[in-house]
Amino acid sequence: MLSIEETNYLLRYTSNVFDKLFIDRFLIESKLFPVSEYILVSCVNSYEKFYYQLKKLSERISAKEIAERERGKIFTEITPLQIFNIHMFPLFGRTIRISNLYLDDPMKEPEEKFDQIRFIMTFWKELASTYYNGYLTVDEMDEKCQIASDESLEIIISNMKEVEDYEKVSTFKKITAKLEQLAFLDECETRMKISNHGPYHVNENESIIVKEIVRLYDGKTAQWPWSETKAEAPYSNILIAYQIKQDVKCRYNDWGTLKTEPHNFKKHIVKYCFLSKRGDTIISLDQDELNAFEEYAQGAHKELYLKYSKWNKEQRLKAGILVYNKNFDRFTNLVDITDKIDWGITENVQKNELKRFLENKVGDFSVGNWVARSRRKRKVMPTYFERREVDLKEIGSFYK
Repeated sequence: MLSIEETNYLLRYTSNVFDKLFIDRFLIESKLFPVSEYILVSCVNSYEKFYYQLKKLSERISAKEIAERERGKIFTEITPLQIFNIHMFPLFGRTIRISNLYLDDPMKEPEEKFDQIRFIMTFWKELASTYYNGYLTVDEMDEKCQIASDESLEIIISNMKEVEDYEKVSTFKKITAKLEQLAFLDECETRMKISNHGPYHVNENESIIVKEIVRLYDGKTAQWPWSETKAEAPYSNILIAYQIKQDVKCRYNDWGTLKTEPHNFKKHIVKYCFLSKRGDTIISLDQDELNAFEEYAQGAHKELYLKYSKWNKEQRLKAGILVYNKNFDRFTNLVDITDKIDWGITENVQKNELKRFLENKVGDFSVGNWVARSRRKRKVMPTYFERREVDLKEIGSFYK
């Protein structure tokens, strides 16, 4: 297991990546879900119990084995986002607890809890470094996410078709957008089902970018209690790949998102392919199947929206917490222990954080002030508190 010094180093390293991702998105507005609230509660819940869930997994399979088994694959559910979440959820929950319960003093955290963090960071480091061939994050790889194997790329390239009509490309992008919106909605407005990776250079002038969407409802087992709809997808997954001109700049992050310059790169697309997977078989999708995906996305989106509109705040809050905390089933499914894991909210979190949010008594939550500190103060103490003595004034504490 990592030493305290090694763990502190990784806490500072991951804080820097987290700050880039999160500082502009602390308050996430939504008409349907209390997103910022359920993120805070679910992360505290993860801090309380994720160690025990991860321990059960590690007794069946090592981090290295997971990475070696899943890296390079298309249609895998072990994506950069899932790998980053291994540490992000419990570490942000720890930040909330230290900020609120221990008044920004990390040395007040029980030693046992920090030992659990050391275990989590040890597992994550081995998982990420194996998956990324020595790197730890997408951020570290110059914002490139080139994770597909040569074999996976050959499958994509062999199914590419020339763009002959840019109106058709507009149709493709519209269908993709509808599927993304549905995937986002089904997971209470999070991106757990969606992963972007690339760019993969195929020649001096062109690259391939890939988007994958998984866990679409195809009439079989629904992912969440609310996921079952009358509308059904032809397949539970879809891969969208575009071969684009090299003058499109692509930037990826550890949340699996892609930013491009220009934002609208339709006229830069020269080839495309759409794939799905059923069992071990990769299927190249035709226009009729794409139309079926579009019909499913429209119908299921409407059904889910109507379901959510009837929920009260407690139902919406608990649904979001479940999505965040059971996100880890991507890993437990690998060794068939998902049904042996307790995915519920701990009694302590129910009595404290959850109750406060349900009663709208959250004015004393200081974590926002902590995350939004100046860059100079974050250099003294990172967002994910290191385990060492602190000067509250120096670190920009709310309680100084």
